Amino acid sequence: MTSNARLRTNVLGVTLAVGSVAAALAPAAAASGSTTEAATPTLADRSPGASAGVLASFEGRRIDLSRDWDGARSCAVVSPEDVRCYVSNEQADAALAAAGLTSNVTGETFDDQCANGWLCLFDLPNFGGRRLIFQDEGWQSLAGYGFQYKTSSWINNQACDDLGGLGDGVGGAIYISGCGARASELGDWDNRAVDVGP
Repeated sequence: MTSNARLRTNVLGVTLAVGSVAAALAPAAAASGSTTEAATPTLADRSPGASAGVLASFEGRRIDLSRDWDGARSCAVVSPEDVRCYVSNEQADAALAAAGLTSNVTGETFDDQCANGWLCLFDLPNFGGRRLIFQDEGWQSLAGYGFQYKTSSWINNQACDDLGGLGDGVGGAIYISGCGARASELGDWDNRAVDVGP
């Protein structure tokens, strides 16, 4: 960990950080004492693509997620240009699996509330409400998805060494390790995230 990072807390694989660099410990890394460093992005580092309003496919039509999810409950960001929405998490997970868009990186299912190989954000505590999921690497604004200031819980169902992050737009970020790591509530970070960096 560098001296530039000021860590606030690290609970169940989630690290809250303020500063230019944050370190997050994966469960296995915590046992061995090693850390993974990741730069905390600033607004200039983030992809502006999602801030204008993201169009998603939903029940045979296109919807602008920044305005209204129009009955969708689960949206999968395959890429910033390919967003697919569904009426339920189960329907989304089945469609993603049928399209070959889920991965089982360790041969086991980490979590049944989050598709294998994805980082899942929820707009209510305890993994409730609408779900927005990512697997594309790099920071993306949540505004275009209608999810800015709305994340209340999350699951990282990606590979064990694949960190997921939430940023607040002013240099603060929290990170969560993979392997199904989860946070059912975000404390000071509840409804604070403006972007995601899986």
